Amino acid sequence: MRVALYSLFCTVCCVAVLGAAPIGSASSYSPATYTIKVRSASQQGACSDASNGVFFVEGLPWGGPGPFGGSFDSLCRGFSIVDLHTGKTTARITLPQSQKAASWAVDEPRLVGGWLVYLHFIGLTPPVPWEIVALNLQSHRQKILVRSQGIALDIPPWINADGDTVIWTTIVPSGAGVASRIETYDVQTGHQSVATESSPYARNTWNAHTFRFYNAAISGPIVAFLKESSSGNDVWIEDLRTGHRKAVAAGGRENLPVVTGPWVAWSDAPKGSPLGPLKLLDLRTGKVQIIDKGQIAVLSAGNGYLSWSDYQTGQFTLLNLVTGLRTVAPKLYPRQLSSTSIRIQGNVLLEAAVRNTTPSGAAKNNMFVSQVVVLGNQHLPAAPIF
Repeated sequence: MRVALYSLFCTVCCVAVLGAAPIGSASSYSPATYTIKVRSASQQGACSDASNGVFFVEGLPWGGPGPFGGSFDSLCRGFSIVDLHTGKTTARITLPQSQKAASWAVDEPRLVGGWLVYLHFIGLTPPVPWEIVALNLQSHRQKILVRSQGIALDIPPWINADGDTVIWTTIVPSGAGVASRIETYDVQTGHQSVATESSPYARNTWNAHTFRFYNAAISGPIVAFLKESSSGNDVWIEDLRTGHRKAVAAGGRENLPVVTGPWVAWSDAPKGSPLGPLKLLDLRTGKVQIIDKGQIAVLSAGNGYLSWSDYQTGQFTLLNLVTGLRTVAPKLYPRQLSSTSIRIQGNVLLEAAVRNTTPSGAAKNNMFVSQVVVLGNQHLPAAPIF
């Protein structure tokens, strides 16, 4: 669900700047916790939030009748940007109302070096057309980083970032067929490059020779990603300093790869199950260890921290890989309906929970509680060159 964001004629997205201070220029505050204004179910967009420790990005749902039933449309029309220090909304970025009927929407926001990078869906008809947009939050200059090519094997990517670098996966035409790519973009230099590209294969046929890269993550010079094929998913890494890549888990059952510093983590599902224990590789020693034997459903990493959830209990755990300290996500509200979730973005923890105070517990009465925890930047060991 992705669309171009801002143009001088406001043909795609409109940017309303509500504050006088340039929203891309503030420096990070000291480590702190910020509580986000509670949102109702109708105010909570069905897209992810983002933060860089200075600003918080939350989704703005279309509202009104939903395309698939329900009292309101939760697909995200745009984003609201909140200054964490003042609690004030500094900008709103929205798609024109005319695009609601076609189910255009946005998702996957990331704040990267004074830019908002996000995924835009142009309708929901498979293969879903998508593009990744970068918007400069001071000048409102926009750039389309990549557009899908209408290839059936392509799927909308996860957007990840580290420092000033954004990373994603895509499938592009190549010769008589197509190739899978991992691409990066530096928001400060404007340099865009292909981190790795597969050899060509048949355009729309999934067979024994077909594979695609997916779920790419980056930390410094190290990229971790899934290589998906007919035999399953394997975890690969690439060193951008040398261009070399190699498999670090090739059992065909891996999922959710993440990387921070010299550590690579993933879920390794046993045969017959989509979920499995959490494994951690230290690139300095080559040692792999199991750090949670449960069924891992959600995984994120950054700044030397690792966060994951247990599918059976819903409990989120945070592990500081530098110090070894392991903690359980705290409750944000005494009577919340589920465990507090944690997503890591850089040196920020995005914590969220759902509460419902009505006797009937109807979903429409759910309230969404969020807070942003800004951590101090940790000094991470360097990943060895390979």
